[in-house]
Amino acid sequence: MALIVVAIIIVLIALIIKFKPAYKVTLAGEFVGFVESKKIEQGRINDYMNNTEGNIAFIDIKEMPRYSFTLVSRDEKTSEDEILDKVKETAEITYKTYAISLDGDKQMEVATEEEANSIIGAVTEDLIEGVDMDFGINKVYTSELNLENKDEAIASLNEIKDERVEAYEAEKARQAAAAAAAARVYASSSYTYSSGGGNVGSMLMPVYGILTSRFGSRGGHTGLDIATSMGTPIRAAASGTVTSVVYSNVSYGNKIIIRHGDGVETLYAHLHDIWVDQGETVSAGQQIGCVGSTGNSTGPHLHFEGRVNGSPVNPSNYVD
Repeated sequence: MALIVVAIIIVLIALIIKFKPAYKVTLAGEFVGFVESKKIEQGRINDYMNNTEGNIAFIDIKEMPRYSFTLVSRDEKTSEDEILDKVKETAEITYKTYAISLDGDKQMEVATEEEANSIIGAVTEDLIEGVDMDFGINKVYTSELNLENKDEAIASLNEIKDERVEAYEAEKARQAAAAAAAARVYASSSYTYSSGGGNVGSMLMPVYGILTSRFGSRGGHTGLDIATSMGTPIRAAASGTVTSVVYSNVSYGNKIIIRHGDGVETLYAHLHDIWVDQGETVSAGQQIGCVGSTGNSTGPHLHFEGRVNGSPVNPSNYVD
């Protein structure tokens, strides 16, 4: 019995001298190497999976290693780093970025929300009022990291801004030219019109723009429709008293009626804002409101009517 114990001890000593404990590691059924400690190696893999540095949102490992205890020659080298690298090859990384959109269309992605706000601020800092650039910022999860450099992002968006500013200024110039042409047309004719005892006399054109509808057109149109920019000031055609101020989203929309005496009235409709009150006395040329598109309107314009004893008359016959 003593000999058996001694023999076992000798065998164990021989094994300890020649072999060392280790874990055989397989990945998707394929042998990939040995590690000394299953706990340490799996801890390294878990640390990698939990990494959220930079723009990493999360990491999904498709193939986790399997470990089986074994004895290997003391000359056998373990492969901790190589095994971790092979595990990383099976990983799917999802990144979190911030997309800058313009008018609902994504333009680019940047690393942080703060950087996105900074880029938008730099582009809109000197933006001309009236030029519309509707920016948005959205969080994006993606498998591919394609981040825009801040300076390049600003340069790219500035190109779009410059194009819009150029188009806006060209449209303003076109509208100004059209308004000037219309003013010259109206200024070339001055009429005095009388009907039913009401002496209309000579009146001012309340606003200049493009005449889109004349008196009597479209089956009995009761005035003039003059298209021009939203917010353009409207002036009283003649001195008188404001007899009606109406705020409405139907028919004429926001409107003003001014009584000038001798049965003569003028009506101004579809206003954006009204700057006078009912009962107020106004003088010819006084600004009474601004052009809008309220009520039954397809775009910013002034509907201007002249009335004598309650009946519509053609404003073109008596405005200067």
